[in-house]
Amino acid sequence: MGYFKSILGLAIISTFAISSCSSDCTDHIEATTVTPFETPTQQEFEQLQQNVLNDKIESIQLDISKGLNYTSPSGVTVFLAPTCLNIAGLPVTGIVDFEFTEIFNRGDMLTSNITTVGTKPSGEQEYLISGGAFFISATQNGQTINMTCPGFIGVPSLPTGGIDQEMRPFSGSIGVDGNINWTIIDGEIEIDLDDYFGHFPDFGWFNVDRFANDSRPTTQLQIAIPQEFNTENTRVYIALEGEPNSLSYVYGAFPIGLEAHIIFISEENGNFRYAIKSLTIQENQVVAFARQQTDIATASELKSIVNALP
Repeated sequence: MGYFKSILGLAIISTFAISSCSSDCTDHIEATTVTPFETPTQQEFEQLQQNVLNDKIESIQLDISKGLNYTSPSGVTVFLAPTCLNIAGLPVTGIVDFEFTEIFNRGDMLTSNITTVGTKPSGEQEYLISGGAFFISATQNGQTINMTCPGFIGVPSLPTGGIDQEMRPFSGSIGVDGNINWTIIDGEIEIDLDDYFGHFPDFGWFNVDRFANDSRPTTQLQIAIPQEFNTENTRVYIALEGEPNSLSYVYGAFPIGLEAHIIFISEENGNFRYAIKSLTIQENQVVAFARQQTDIATASELKSIVNALP
C-alpha cells in the first residue's frame, strides 16, 4: 500500500499514513484493564461492509418489452428503451432481473464503503459533495445485459438537502483496495424544480456529484491505528463538518483548517468496532487511535451515529 516511513516512533504506512499505534502512543489514553481480544480477519471486515451493501439492493423483475422503467423508494427514476439492450449482440425480450442501489448519506456510505472521492482530469484526487450514488444492473437468466445507448435517470434533491447548481455526472469503479473512485463523464446534469436529470452511459455505478474545490493549502493527514489492527482489517474515513452527503477515505493531502470527523472502523463479531475524533486539520496533522477508545455498534446504530455528526 505504498511506502513506509517513521514518525513519532510509529510505523506509518503509505502516502495517507496509516500506522499501528503501540503502547507508547498515548494521545490522552487512560490506563485500562487489558481484556482478551481476537483480531478480525480481512475477510470478516470486508464481508461486514459487503453485507450492508447487499442489504441495500432492490431486486425486481421487469418486462423489457415495455422498456426498463423503475422508480426507487426515494423517488429516483430510471428508464432505458428496450432497443438499447442486448445480450451478445442479440435484442433482449421478455422478463429481466433488475437491481438498483441508492446511497445518499454518509452513514450509508461508511457502513457500505461507497465513498465520495473523485479523480480530476489532472489525476489529482479530491473529495466530492454528492447528490446521490446509484448502482444499476440488469441480467437475464444469469447473463449480463449490455447497453447500446444511454439510460435516463431522475434524482430528487430532497434527500441531499436541495438543489446544487454545480452538480455533474460521474461514473464509479471499485479498485483492488476495495475503494470506489469517481470520474466525471460526458454530459450535463439538468435541473427541473427540485430534481436532477441526467444520462448514464452504462450499467454500474453512477453519481450526481461535484468536486469540493477547496483552494486552501493542504497537508498530509497521518493516521495511527491500534496495534492490533492493520490496513487489511481497518478503514479510516473523513466526514466533513456541515456536509452530510460526503464521506472520504484517507487518500493523501487535505486542506489545512478543514473541520472534520476522522472515523476508524473495523469488525467485531459481526458488528462494527469504531472510534470518532472531531478536529480541525492542522499542518502535518497526526491522528492516533487506540483500541481502548473504540466502541461496538451494529450497522444500523453506526449509520445513525455517523449521520448525527454535525
